[in-house]
Amino acid sequence: MWRQRPDAQESARKMWDCLGRQLSESWTLKPAAWLLRMASAFQGTGLQRPAGGADDGEAGTASEWANVISAIREAVEKNHLQSADPGLVPMCMALVEVPDPQSLAILEKIEKEHPSRKAQGIAALGLSMLLKTLGDEGDVMRRRLSMLRKAIIESAEIELDGVTVAKIAEDELYVISHLSKGRVAPELSGADVAGRTMKLSAYKGKVVVLLFWATWNGDVDQLLTMADKLREKNREKPFELVGVNSDTTGTLRQLVAGGEVKWPNFSDPDRKLAAEY
Repeated sequence: MWRQRPDAQESARKMWDCLGRQLSESWTLKPAAWLLRMASAFQGTGLQRPAGGADDGEAGTASEWANVISAIREAVEKNHLQSADPGLVPMCMALVEVPDPQSLAILEKIEKEHPSRKAQGIAALGLSMLLKTLGDEGDVMRRRLSMLRKAIIESAEIELDGVTVAKIAEDELYVISHLSKGRVAPELSGADVAGRTMKLSAYKGKVVVLLFWATWNGDVDQLLTMADKLREKNREKPFELVGVNSDTTGTLRQLVAGGEVKWPNFSDPDRKLAAEY
């Protein structure tokens, strides 16, 4: 099934062929939001063209995806900043996935100028999430909290991909309170692959990379190589890579027994620890 999965880049290319000349139309907002998410993810891989297609099988470049992103954002800024179309909601969240000053500026305009207070609230949520990329300094944190407060007041009941703004804001507040610079990391208690009790606090005093992963989620060979390089690079330092693995316990045991995983892991087949953290 993995080998036969749809080609996401090809789907994105077809979507762009449909939308590229019509971005001023309000109906394009929702599919353009999906395309913006895809283009952001694909920037480093290039725009793939189908063999024997209209483009003679030529592969595009990361700059082509950058052009797609630029065109969508320009269309939003020019035509849709005050749109009443429900597609503006997913567009605000898609802008969060392109973390740069232009996305920030568009969300700021929607948050300040849109006639709908609910739309302002969604943009405020997006701003708070995007501001995470600027660091944990006091002025940034205060602004994030201010935007979360507005999002909750104006748009708490609105759902984004089946999750309410109130729930997303709750998660963001958790990050601010527990997972930001200067905070004490929350405890994480569970069992390792052998069923022995394991706690995150056992590594206090070290720099810890907490890696949530599974073999079914992406390129596991690349991930394991990255993990080995990270551990080797910090071998002489007070450092530990700690995994939270969502495979079955049997799968994790095979990886450990085969020497592919050489670092401690919480066994989390039901993803309870991941959800908790």
